[in-house]
Amino acid sequence: LLAIGRRSEVGWLSRLCGGYVEVIRNTPLLVQVFLVFFGLSSLGWKVSAFSAALASLVINVAAYSSEIMRAGMD
Repeated sequence: LLAIGRRSEVGWLSRLCGGYVEVIRNTPLLVQVFLVFFGLSSLGWKVSAFSAALASLVINVAAYSSEIMRAGMD
């Protein structure tokens, strides 16, 4: 869906998906894991270390995979 959104003719959708991909790809994975784990716990939502790592990996791999798929669509 991110790859399709990035190729969209709708300007705001393309910029939103592009911004997500660029922010996620330009931050280290360890920083993302720390942000998810400590950020959610500071908001009062306790998550296990496994859940935080899994969520971070899903977010990271989605950004990278969307760029691979988008390049294949061009």
